[in-house]
Amino acid sequence: MSNTTSTSLTVSVPAHVDDFIKDRIASGRFDTASDVVREAITLLEQQERMRDKVIDEIRRDIEEGARQADAGLLRNGHQVFEEIRQQRK
Repeated sequence: MSNTTSTSLTVSVPAHVDDFIKDRIASGRFDTASDVVREAITLLEQQERMRDKVIDEIRRDIEEGARQADAGLLRNGHQVFEEIRQQRK
């Protein structure tokens, strides 16, 4: 854990989440509910970063496609799919 200042936060969770947290503690994987929540937040942060990365890549692809379209570098979609079908045979 980093040397950052910790703060306290009270949250309400549904019963099934409370049961899940208690099960994680009972399994020995975590010592406290705070440990479970920290791990969950860490995973959420990682997932959000990955999602943002994918969205950025999609935006770049769309922008590249728009540049190609503006330059007249379009292909007939039906023809492209037919070429793909032929390659798969």
